[in-house]
Amino acid sequence: MDTTTPLAHPDLPAHPAHPPGPSDPRSLGRARTAAAVTSVLVTAIGAAWFAGDTLWYFAADSDRGSTSLLTLVPKRVDATLAVLLGAVGLVAALAARGRWLVGVAVVQVVAFVLLAGDAGVLLLLAYLTALLFPVALVACLLWGAARHRSARIGLGILLAVGGAAVVGSGIFDGESLRSLGDGLGTGVRRHLAPHLVVTLFVGHGLLWAAIGIRAARSVRHACEACGRPGSGRLLLRWRVPVTLLAAACGLPYFLVRLTWLTGDPFGVDGHAVDAQPGLQLMGFLLGLTGLVAAVLTIGLLRPWGRVFPGWIPVIGRREVPVLFPTLAAGLVGVLMTVAGRAMVQSHLHEAATGGETRLLYLFVLPLPVWGPALLLAAAAYYLAHRGPCADCGRGDATPSPAGTRAQRPCSEHAR
Repeated sequence: MDTTTPLAHPDLPAHPAHPPGPSDPRSLGRARTAAAVTSVLVTAIGAAWFAGDTLWYFAADSDRGSTSLLTLVPKRVDATLAVLLGAVGLVAALAARGRWLVGVAVVQVVAFVLLAGDAGVLLLLAYLTALLFPVALVACLLWGAARHRSARIGLGILLAVGGAAVVGSGIFDGESLRSLGDGLGTGVRRHLAPHLVVTLFVGHGLLWAAIGIRAARSVRHACEACGRPGSGRLLLRWRVPVTLLAAACGLPYFLVRLTWLTGDPFGVDGHAVDAQPGLQLMGFLLGLTGLVAAVLTIGLLRPWGRVFPGWIPVIGRREVPVLFPTLAAGLVGVLMTVAGRAMVQSHLHEAATGGETRLLYLFVLPLPVWGPALLLAAAAYYLAHRGPCADCGRGDATPSPAGTRAQRPCSEHAR
């Protein structure tokens, strides 16, 4: 069954055989080509660091001084590693095979995701989501209001809550919007370029993660498309508690951001918030993002999370492809894990320099736990719903552990 086929009923059938994208041999070739391109870009950045300060944003006294591991060593060392690893990545992407390819992939992932990555990529994604998601949600509800009763109810609730927020908090007035625009403009000018450099590093590492997974499956003579044999029973057994933990991690942040609407905001100076009404508005939008993240994470467990709502244009009432939530949650989980490492580094830096350490922030925004939990939840979702593999044919007779939905044979998907 085509994953774009509309479903007649929200009580879902099992997912069809493994999606064709990863099982297509050309996908690995495209990933290696992309990795070769990013390797050239990484090498060019390293060469620019040798030549001067172009694209260099990682001095010890910079804004990233307490969150990026690149600031802990001299610039020449960072430049040497970037040029060397970029060159090795280029050669490996074009020619390496087998265990050599796996080894290079591991080195690239560790270097560019875990070590070179910091909280900047997650911040960029969070701000974009906080600004664009409410607009997209309202647009979808307006489109679906004439067609679906649920959209009319959702739109009414949104208008009621939004109206109460406008009247009760006063954060949506013209002054707040102007302050928000000024703050975003300043932030873009100061931080966009370094965020984009780190985004390139992390994206390069994630490409190598995809290549390494496929290459490792080949080395152990497993199916390159689905990874079988290997049922992931242990992860499936813990699927529900791990997913609930990931969902719960977003709630403290949402509740804390709600305090920014009061006269006593948690974690910041109330006078500073009053002096920058745009900061209050942005904080509220980021808090809503945390709540949305929690709801979407619960959707990894529930049947309603496997069908697009009918009030979404074009794709409404269509089955959610297995890889869509898997890759989305997995990507955010990686970025949260990297940002969690940066948070821990920041607290250790403050403790070592005699600065103020706010360990309570680790409970308000528990990224060191949230990221790995979301990664495991995404992997468990994939294992639970991937269905029989179109390449190797395995999966249709594998019993599902308790708490997971059994997959049906391919013949039943056409019914």
